[in-house]
Amino acid sequence: MKEGIDINRLMIEKIAGALSQQDSDLLDDMIEKDAEVREKWIEMKSFAESARAKKFLSAIDADSAWLNVEEKIGFKARAKYNTRWMLAAALLVMACSFAFYFTTYRNNKSVETATKTTKSPQIKLILGDGTSLGLSDSPEDNIALKDATLHTAEGSLSFTNAETASWNTLQIPASLDYKITLSDGTVVWMNSSSSLRFPFKFKGDTREVYLQGEAYFKVAPDKKHPFIVHTNATEVKVLGTEFNINAYSAEVATSLVHGKVQTSAKGKAIELNPGMEAIYSADKGFSTRRFDAELVTAWMSGVYNFEDASLESIAKVIPRWFGVEVVFDGSSVSSQKLTGSINKKQSLNVFLDNIKATAGIHSEIKNGVLHLK
Repeated sequence: MKEGIDINRLMIEKIAGALSQQDSDLLDDMIEKDAEVREKWIEMKSFAESARAKKFLSAIDADSAWLNVEEKIGFKARAKYNTRWMLAAALLVMACSFAFYFTTYRNNKSVETATKTTKSPQIKLILGDGTSLGLSDSPEDNIALKDATLHTAEGSLSFTNAETASWNTLQIPASLDYKITLSDGTVVWMNSSSSLRFPFKFKGDTREVYLQGEAYFKVAPDKKHPFIVHTNATEVKVLGTEFNINAYSAEVATSLVHGKVQTSAKGKAIELNPGMEAIYSADKGFSTRRFDAELVTAWMSGVYNFEDASLESIAKVIPRWFGVEVVFDGSSVSSQKLTGSINKKQSLNVFLDNIKATAGIHSEIKNGVLHLK
């Protein structure tokens, strides 16, 4: 790939039909001779024609889009749109800038990871007696304990022969995720930087666990023994259902995919139907809204999706997924709105290159801290 040439800009303008003949010939030559450029071009065209891109386009206000482009290029149109291609170009520049470059479809193998650590992060199971087991070291194994027999496979844990209700804590570090099957058959998918406190064997009238972070639950039906998830601020009670809980911060989001749940806090309770989520904060209480299940649960496939979100809110996923803290050098940077996605399986550099190309946001890592400016 040639140095000093903004390939992303050339491709966007070519899709928009606003590329000069000279630049078009230059890009065509690079596409023909450079395999990396050719792969990116194929992927860009494919995404520009996708339903997701078209949906984004349809949501953009035409006048606002054009004014935004005028501002970016330093040109003020004195008349209303003279030709339809001007509007199309404006819309495509906006859509491609804020949607395509955050897609998860690039398999960028050439970019080095921005944050290398000398030790691989460990998934740990802390037993009730304080013993710590490193599950990352056992991709497939049977571990005999006093209270149960653990079965580890690639990315998952289950157990049999549970004899006691001793409490244990499963800890998932930054950059990893994991699945655990509880003694009743309930399956829990855990996101990075999360922990789950659970017993080897449920006893009594309820099945209760404690979550910090984020997890997706597929609860085994049992009408006689309700399943209860405790977070730092709320309590979610179910009989048999599928739902996502995001409790990374003081604001807890419970998103119901199937079935029915009741979430409560400070004596107030609210019931959810599928497709609805409840947001709880100590100062505002509960609020409900519809949600896109594909967006909310995409993290289970290693993808974080966002729509018209501030960079400040987007950047919260970086410490959890890439193990590096983030600071903003300027409030105007943190408030910039973006739409797209981040892929955990790609290097952090892919995301940083994308926000530089599409939003002019620069980055620098100093002493293990990522600065965005």
